Amino acid sequence: MTKAAFFRNNRQPQQQPAAATSPSTSDHGLASRLNNAVRFGGAHSSDEDEPSHAASSSAQRYGNGSRSNRFPDTSEDEMSPGNGDHGYAQLGDDDDDGADRDDQLGAPEPDPRALRRSDTYTRLPERKRTLRQRTAELDDHGPSAIHAPSPPPFSRALDSTDTSFTSPLSPSFSAERLPHVGGSGSGGGGGGALSSSTSTAATALTNISAATELTSPTYGSDEMLMALLASQATVDCESMSIGAWEEVEGWKKELSLLATRLDALQTRHQREVKILTAARTLQKLNQTNKRISRQTMESLEQSEKRVEAAEKEVLVLRDREAALRRRLNEHWAGVMAWEVRRLERAAAESSSRQQALVQAAESAHEREMGYAKRVTALETDRDAHDDHVSELKAQRDQHFARVRDLESGRSRELETSRSRQQETDTQVEALEQERDRAIGRVRDLETEGARQNGRIAELEEMIVEFGRRERALEEESKAHQDELAKVQSDRQSWQRERAAFVSAKEQWAVERSGIGHAQDSITSERSAWVKERTQLTEQHRALEGQFGALQTVHDELAAQHEQLSGQHGQLRTAHDALQVDLADIRAAHDDTRTRHCELEETHQGLNDKYVLITSQSSQAQLDLGDLQAQHRQLQAEHQELVDRHEAVESQTGLLQAQLGEAETQHRATQDELATLRAQQDQLHKHEGNMQSERTRLLEAAGLAKTASRQAAERLAAIGTAIGALLGRDTVPDKELDDAIADVGTLVQSRETELQSLKEEMLEVSQGLEDEMRRLRADRDGWKTKASEAQAMADEEHARAEAAQAAADEHAESARSVTQSQRGVQGEMMELMRKIRGQNEQIEHLNKQNDGLAADLETAHREITGRKKAGDADPVATNAKIAELETKLSAINSQLSSVWTILPSSESREQAGFSSPSVVSPNATVNFAALQRAYAEPATREEFPGVNALADRVRTLIADGRLMIERMTRMEVDKERHKANAAKAAQLVQDSSRSMETYQRQVMELEERLNKKTRLSSRLSKASTTAGDRASTSKQDELDELRATAEISTAAKQRLETELANANATISRLNDINSNLSARTLTLSDEAETERRTLQTQLQNQIDDLSRKLRTTTEDADHERARGQEQQMQMLDELNSLQAEVGQLRQKLRAKGG
Repeated sequence: MTKAAFFRNNRQPQQQPAAATSPSTSDHGLASRLNNAVRFGGAHSSDEDEPSHAASSSAQRYGNGSRSNRFPDTSEDEMSPGNGDHGYAQLGDDDDDGADRDDQLGAPEPDPRALRRSDTYTRLPERKRTLRQRTAELDDHGPSAIHAPSPPPFSRALDSTDTSFTSPLSPSFSAERLPHVGGSGSGGGGGGALSSSTSTAATALTNISAATELTSPTYGSDEMLMALLASQATVDCESMSIGAWEEVEGWKKELSLLATRLDALQTRHQREVKILTAARTLQKLNQTNKRISRQTMESLEQSEKRVEAAEKEVLVLRDREAALRRRLNEHWAGVMAWEVRRLERAAAESSSRQQALVQAAESAHEREMGYAKRVTALETDRDAHDDHVSELKAQRDQHFARVRDLESGRSRELETSRSRQQETDTQVEALEQERDRAIGRVRDLETEGARQNGRIAELEEMIVEFGRRERALEEESKAHQDELAKVQSDRQSWQRERAAFVSAKEQWAVERSGIGHAQDSITSERSAWVKERTQLTEQHRALEGQFGALQTVHDELAAQHEQLSGQHGQLRTAHDALQVDLADIRAAHDDTRTRHCELEETHQGLNDKYVLITSQSSQAQLDLGDLQAQHRQLQAEHQELVDRHEAVESQTGLLQAQLGEAETQHRATQDELATLRAQQDQLHKHEGNMQSERTRLLEAAGLAKTASRQAAERLAAIGTAIGALLGRDTVPDKELDDAIADVGTLVQSRETELQSLKEEMLEVSQGLEDEMRRLRADRDGWKTKASEAQAMADEEHARAEAAQAAADEHAESARSVTQSQRGVQGEMMELMRKIRGQNEQIEHLNKQNDGLAADLETAHREITGRKKAGDADPVATNAKIAELETKLSAINSQLSSVWTILPSSESREQAGFSSPSVVSPNATVNFAALQRAYAEPATREEFPGVNALADRVRTLIADGRLMIERMTRMEVDKERHKANAAKAAQLVQDSSRSMETYQRQVMELEERLNKKTRLSSRLSKASTTAGDRASTSKQDELDELRATAEISTAAKQRLETELANANATISRLNDINSNLSARTLTLSDEAETERRTLQTQLQNQIDDLSRKLRTTTEDADHERARGQEQQMQMLDELNSLQAEVGQLRQKLRAKGG
C-alpha cells in the first residue's frame, strides 16, 4: 500500500476533501503515462542538478514519488481527485492539467500516432523551472517561507481543543502537541513525534494530510516540512527495539493490571494520609493527657508507617508502569520507523519500475515511428508504381498509334506487336495486382501495428502484474522464513526449558529421597520418644499410686494425732483435778497420813501414766520424722518425674518443630511439583501451538502453490500470445523482401523479449523449487516430530500394557485391553473401599478416644475439686478408675482389631511402592500384591502399640495419595491423547487438501503440455517460413515444459506415497487414541470422585490430629499445675503438723516440769 492509499484508508469521516477539477478527456492514456513519467523524471533530475535541496528531495520522495507505484494496479475511483490525491497535483501553476492527465490512467489505449499530438516534451522544461524556483525559494527563506495566509482547519482545531492523541492500548499515554503549520499559534517551525500506536499514528497522519490538503497553494511546502520531520523521526527511532507480538500483548495486559492496582493503591494511600492527618490532630489535642497522648502517639506512628509503606508500593508500581510505557513507546516508534522505511523502499521500487515502463513505452514509440516511416516509404513506392503504370499506358497508346500506321503490310510485325501488347497487358495486370497487394500489405501492417500496440500495452500490464505477484511471493517467502526461524528458536528454547525441567526434576527427586530418609529417621526417633514417654507415663502412674498410698498413711497418722490430742485434753483435765486434790491434800496433810500415802500411791500411778504418755509421744515424734523423710523422698521423686516430664515435653516440642519443618518442606516440594506440572502443561500447550503453526505453514504453502500456479498460467498466456503473434505472419519471402526484413526484425525483437521472459520464468521456477524444497524439509521435520510423538505414545502404551500385565499376572493372556483395565479398576475400587472402611473405623476410634479423653478430664476435675474441698471419697475414685480402665481396655481391643486390618510393611513392599517418597505415577505397581496386602490376614498379630498403628495409618495415607496421583496422571494422558487425535485428524485434512491441490496442478500442467504440444505442431508447420531460430527456441521451450511435466509427475507420485504413509500413521494414531480413550474415560470420573473423597478424609484426619495434639498439650500443662498444687498442699499440711507437734511437746514439758 502506498502512502497516498494509506492516507485515504485512514481518513476521518468529518474531514471533507478539497474541490477537484474535472478530469480532462483531451489527452490519451499512454500520453498521460509518458507525461507523468517525464514529470517524475524531471523531479529526479532536479534532485541530481541541485543535491543540496534536501527539502525538495524529501518532498519528491514523499509527495510525487509515492504516486509512481499507484497507476499500474489502482482503480479509476482511487485515481479520482475526490479520494485525497488532489494534493499531489499542486506543485506548480500548471499542475491541474497534469492531475487531469493522471486521472485518465484507466482510459483505453489510443492509436500510437496520437503521441505526435501530445505536448509531453514541451511541458518538461516548464516543470523543471517551476520546481527549481520552489526549491530556491525554500532555500532562500527557510522554514519561515512555509506558511499559509490563514491557519488551516486542522491548526484551528488544535488551537480550540485538546491536541493529545491517546492510544487505545495505553489509556494515560498522550503524544506531544502537533505543530501549527503556518498559523499564529506556534509559528512556522516545530517538530512532532510519532504516536504511540499504529492506529493513533494513522489518525495523526490522516489529520495532517487533511490539514495540508485544505490549505492554500503552499501545501507542497507544508508536506515537505512534514516529510523532513518524519525522516528525522525515522532516523531517531531506527535504533529502538521492537518486541514480539506475544511480548507486546503481555506488556499491554500487565500495564492494564498495573493501572488497576495503581488506582487502588492511590486510593489506599489517600485514605492512609487522611487517617494520618486525623491522628496528628488527635495527638495535638491530647498532648496534655499523658496516657491518652501515649496511645495517640502509638497510633500516629503506626499511621506514618502505613503511609510510608503505601508510598513505597505506589512508587514501585509507578516505576514499573513507566518502564512498561517506555517499552511500548519504543516498540511503537520502532514499528512506525520500519513502516516509513518500507514505504520509502516501495516508492523507490515503484519509481524504478515506472522508469522501466517509460523506457519500454519510448522504445515502442520509436518502433511505431519506424513502422510509420516504412508505411510512408510504401506509399511512395505505390505512387512510383502508379507513375510507372501511367507511363506504360502512354507508351502503349503510342505503340498502338505506330501499329495503326504500320498495320498495312506489316502483318508479321503486327503479330509481334500483338504479342508484345499481350505481354505489356500482362505486365500491367501484374503491376496492378502487385500494387493491390502492396496496398493490402500496408493495411495489414497498419492493422498489425495497432494490434502490436494493444499487445504491447497488455504485455506491459501483464509484466507489471507479474512483478507485483513476484514481490508478493518474495514477501510471503520472507514471512515464511521468518516464521520458520521463529519456530526453530521456539523449538530450541523449548528444548532448553525441557533440559532445565529434567535437571530440576532429577534434583527434586534427589531432594525428595533425602527428605524421605529424614522423615524415616524422624519417624524412628519419634517412635522411640513415644515409647519412652509411655514408660515415663507408666512410672508416673505408679508413683501416683504410691503417693495415694502415702496419702492414706498420712490420713491414718492424722487420725492417730487427733486421738492423741483428745487423750492430751483428758490428761490436762485430770492434771487440773490433781492439782486441786493436791491442794486439798496439802491442806489436810497434817490431818491424815493415811490419805497422804494413798495420795502418794495415786501420784506414783500418775507418774507411770506420764512415763507411758511420754514414751508414746517420743514414738509419735519418731514416726513423724519417718513420715517427713518419706515425704522428702517422695518430693524428690516427684521433682525428678517433673524434670523428666519437662524434658520429654521439650523433646516433644522439638519433634513437633522438626515435624512442622518437614511438613513445610513437604508442602514446598508439593508446590514445586505443582509448578513443574504447570510448566509441563505449558510445554504441552506450546507443542499444540507448534502444531497449529505447522498447519498455518501448510496453508501458506498451499496459497504459495496457488499463487505460483497463477503466475505460471500468466506466463503461459504470455508465451501463447507471443507464439500466436509469430504464427500469423503469412507473407512469402520471394514476393516482398522488405517485408521479410521487417518481419525478421520484429521476430528477432520478439525472440529477445521471449528469451528475457524465459529467464524470468526460470528464476521464478527456481524460486518456487527452492520454496517447495524448503516446505518439503519443513514437512520432513514435522514428520520427524510426529514420529517422535508416535514413539512417545508407543512408549506410554507399552508402559500401560506392562502395568496391565503386572496387574493381571494370574489372568489369561488372551484377555483384551479393556477387560484388563476394568479388572485393574475393580481392584483399585476394592482397595479404595477397604481403605475407606479402615478410615471410618479409625474415625470411630478417634471419636471414642475423644470421648474417653473428655471422661478423663471430667474425672480429673472432680478429683481435683474434691481434694481442694477436702472431702475425698476413695470408693468413688476407685470406681471411676475402674470405669476408665474398662474403657481403656475396650479402646485397646478396638485398636488391636484395627491393627489386624491394616496391611503390614512386608506385604506393601511386595506391591512395589513401599517408600512414601515414591509418588511417580509411572512406577510399576503390583496390584495383586497390593490387594493381598489389604485382604484379611490369616494370622492374628499382637497389637504392639499406638506408634506402630500410627505408622500403618501413615502408610495407608501414602497409598491413598499414590492412587490420587495415578488417577490425575491418567486424566492428563487422556487429554493429551484427545489432543493428538485432533491433531492427527487435522493432519489428514491438510494432507487431503494438499493432495487435491497437487492433483489440480498436475491436471493443469497436463493441459498446458497438451496446449504446448498443439502449439509446437502448429509452429513446426510455420517454421519453414519463420526460420530455424524460432523453431529452435520453441523446441527448447517444449523440452523444458516436458521436463517440468516429468518432474511434476514424479513429485505427484512421491506426494501420493507420502500421503499414503501419512494416512497409515494417522489411522494407527486413531486406533491408539480410541483404545486409550476407552481405557481412560471410565476412570477419569471415578478418579476425580475418589480424589475428592480422599482429600476430604485426609483433611479431616489432619484436623483431628491437630486437635488431639492441642488436647494432649493442654492435659500436660494441667497435670503439671495439679502436681504443683498437690505439692504445695502437702507442704502446708506438713508445716501445720510440725507446728502442732511442737506445741504438744511444749505442753508435755510444761506438764512434766
